[in-house]
Amino acid sequence: LFALCSLLFALCSLLFAPIKPFSVMNRLLKTACLLIVLALFCLSSSQGLKAQEKLSEKSEFSVLTCSYGHELFTTYGHSALRVRDYESGFDKVFNWGTFNFSEPNFYLKFIRGKLPYRLAAAGTERFKKSYAVEQRWVEEQVLDLSQEHKDNLYELLKENYKLENRSYQYDFFYDNCSTRILDLLIDATDGRLILPSVQMDHTYRTLIDEFQDRHPWGDLGIDIILGTPTDIEAGASERSFLPYYLSAALQGAQIGNKPLVRSQTRMLDLPDIPQPTSFFLSPIFIFALLFLFITAFTFWQRKSGSTATWLDKLLFFIASVLALFMFFMWFGTDHQATWRNPNFLWALPTHFIALLLLFKRSKPTWLKYYFWLAMASAVLFMLYHLLMAPGMNYVLLLIAGIYMIRCGFLSKLVDSNLQGQSSFQ
Repeated sequence: LFALCSLLFALCSLLFAPIKPFSVMNRLLKTACLLIVLALFCLSSSQGLKAQEKLSEKSEFSVLTCSYGHELFTTYGHSALRVRDYESGFDKVFNWGTFNFSEPNFYLKFIRGKLPYRLAAAGTERFKKSYAVEQRWVEEQVLDLSQEHKDNLYELLKENYKLENRSYQYDFFYDNCSTRILDLLIDATDGRLILPSVQMDHTYRTLIDEFQDRHPWGDLGIDIILGTPTDIEAGASERSFLPYYLSAALQGAQIGNKPLVRSQTRMLDLPDIPQPTSFFLSPIFIFALLFLFITAFTFWQRKSGSTATWLDKLLFFIASVLALFMFFMWFGTDHQATWRNPNFLWALPTHFIALLLLFKRSKPTWLKYYFWLAMASAVLFMLYHLLMAPGMNYVLLLIAGIYMIRCGFLSKLVDSNLQGQSSFQ
């Protein structure tokens, strides 16, 4: 899902951001290097790991939280589980965020959300080095577990690591590298793990929105793709799909009356990656200018009597392409978060029919009412945005406003055409 958002982010950047060849090449090289590091990590981790049969009393479990990186797909950080036995020297990191690059139909499965993710294991030092290369800090929370709970957790981990159990159907919100760790902890403690209570003041959309400031174009692309399931309120356990929130939940969690976390330190202490963005290259600035231009252009057309529809043909073509893409994300993939997309209210699939009719000299009578309904639909989206989806990107209000203005203008233009007072250009 978020690889697709990265693609949409790249397209938006090419369409609206100034061209900087050397900057683009630099980013491509960085991305390629990062993917190579990840590939080598996945390859080395998938070669198999002989886990010791039983942990000693001098063993401990730690939850590792990794910071965000430069690229969009590292925006939310990462979680992993460390197992360390001081008596035997066993020290491995178990990571649910890898996949097999040799998987048949890899790219098709990746796009459709059907690519199985895998549990991998690697030495702690190798894990640290991979994040040092990416300049991302790693925080460690040592868990205060009884020997019984440690044994339970280790048995569950070994069962997960069996070859036939390593793969799972990844879902960003409901089943990922962070939620898997929490589920194991709950099972290992026989359901005695108590998470801290939180105010129900966040939805899935507002939660991920907190991490999108460094990627404003990616933020816009994600909000175009996501549907209404992301506007549901999320409690403490639901928020654990984000590594930072899992870390916060574990820090306040208890088993009985005993805190779950014994200590919290930086395993790899690095500063946060600065990623400044220019306001003048941001979507909000560019689309605000576009909104003002189209509003002024529409006003000029009304005053001058211009019947040019080249702008509407372009807008309706873009809406048709987006509608087709959103339709595919809803019905053609397993991404639950893309169901019931509210952006269909302004990017109506029927805009493609309207686009074809704009090229015809004579227009059917019903087309006037269609544009009125399309205008009302855009207004309905704006109400949903403001009342039901507070975390949705405000740029979408501007985009919906553009379609509202042009649909209102087209309804008047069609009416004049039907009365023989004007003709389309």
